[in-house]
Amino acid sequence: MEKIVSVLNVGVVGSNKWDFDKSGALEQLNAALDRVIDDHPEPEEIWVVCDETDEGIPALAHQIARERNRNDEYRIWRTTSVTQSQDGQSGNESEAFLASIDVIVCIGNDTRALAETQLFKSMHGDNGNVVYDLSSQ
Repeated sequence: MEKIVSVLNVGVVGSNKWDFDKSGALEQLNAALDRVIDDHPEPEEIWVVCDETDEGIPALAHQIARERNRNDEYRIWRTTSVTQSQDGQSGNESEAFLASIDVIVCIGNDTRALAETQLFKSMHGDNGNVVYDLSSQ
C-alpha cells in the first residue's frame, strides 16, 4: 500500500522588486515559515508557491525553501511558481493562485500582495493560522 504524504501549500506574496531591506525580509520570511510549521506541524511536504520571478520577495521565498530543504530532516521543501498577468494586475490568475494554497504569507506593503491577502481572507476567513500578514511590520 502506497503511503499518502501530507502536503501544505504556502503562498508567499510581496514585492517583485528589490525595493526593501533584504535582510529584514529574510528574517520576516523565516519567522513566518517557522510560525506556519508551528501551527501546521503534520505536513511532511511543504510547497512554497509564489510569482514566477527571480526578483524580490518571491526570489527570497524560493531561496529559503531550497535552504530549508537541505537542512530540514523532517520535511521536504519544494517550490513552484505561478505566472501573473503581463500588466502586473491581479485578476483570474490571483484567484487560481489563492485557490491552490492552504495558507498565505504577506511580506511588505506591495499593492497586489495586500489585495491578494484580502481576497484570501475573504475566501478563508481572517484565521491566524491561515493568514500570516506581516505587511505592517
